Amino acid sequence: YTKVGGTEHRLDALMTAVDQFVDSVAEKAKGADGIANTPDDVHHRISIVGYSSSGYRNTELLTGVEVYQQDPVGIQEAEYYPDGNGHNGPQYYRDDKGDYWDDYVPERVTDNDYRNSLVDVSTDEGVRNVKAAVQYLTAEGGTRTDVGLEMANEVFSNNNSENDKVVILFTDGIPGSSGYDSSVANAAIEQAQIAKDTYKAKVYAIGIFDGADPTSYGNSRGSDSEKGNYFMQNVSSNNGTPQNPSYYLAASNSTELNQIFNAISQTTGTSSVNLDTETIVADAVTQYFQIVQPEGTDLADSIDVSVQKYDGEGFATTYDDAPGSVQVTVSEDNKVQVTGYDFAKKFISENGRD
Repeated sequence: YTKVGGTEHRLDALMTAVDQFVDSVAEKAKGADGIANTPDDVHHRISIVGYSSSGYRNTELLTGVEVYQQDPVGIQEAEYYPDGNGHNGPQYYRDDKGDYWDDYVPERVTDNDYRNSLVDVSTDEGVRNVKAAVQYLTAEGGTRTDVGLEMANEVFSNNNSENDKVVILFTDGIPGSSGYDSSVANAAIEQAQIAKDTYKAKVYAIGIFDGADPTSYGNSRGSDSEKGNYFMQNVSSNNGTPQNPSYYLAASNSTELNQIFNAISQTTGTSSVNLDTETIVADAVTQYFQIVQPEGTDLADSIDVSVQKYDGEGFATTYDDAPGSVQVTVSEDNKVQVTGYDFAKKFISENGRD
């Protein structure tokens, strides 16, 4: 990455962008009142994993665990991996493929590590932990995006949460240990699909390679940049087709990277549903429940609709009559539908909205 007055390494630019991303998510975690440690706080949680090819000891978990600062190989510490048998966080490994991954794994990541890795950034301690983890990221070796996504799925698997889930994959877009490797790319796409299908996660893919183009379908049999675009379209929640807005994003400098992470942070914990007077609230009544209709009345007219007020800390203990604009209909299959309530003006959400 280039910047005014000199050159900035990609990893340094990533660290700065993620640091600002954490600040933005932490601010949103304060809830609508913008004050921490109040009832409307939102428990946004962040986990960070690093990934590489085998032999470099930087395919690791970095949040919610004890991390060791190691002396890096080389003179530019942000660009290199721990020296000798050193490591930073607990390391990824495969029991079933021990001949493929590192023979020497100083500290193996456990299910409990994955469970603790989602750090709550609604607290100052959580923010400090995640920001410290960012500084332990290293960059050397191949691009094993499949392993990084596999670790992300392990984080989801070991955490039972109803929160919306987001994966942000930062990569040069060329999966493999030495150039583009279709088997690694396909494995990464498969892991991304597990995140989407099993854990209902949105997957953002940020590409920083030459020729990165989120408007291109790419080509799995084309040039490296065409293969990269194909991979990014399919690994992201674009699911192979360019979208607008897109889950595949590209950056050519640190400013653009900051803008991307800022844009993603604005989608965290917000309502994406447009609710207005045309919104229908429906309740399908079971066939085993008989609605008693007073003689000489319309069934819909016999149904009372009330409003329960919310003051930011809890619901009122009494109910008010719904506005006169509210209408009730009952279908032949006993589905009760309510329309005419202006949710846009009276919207309340723990996560806030745009």
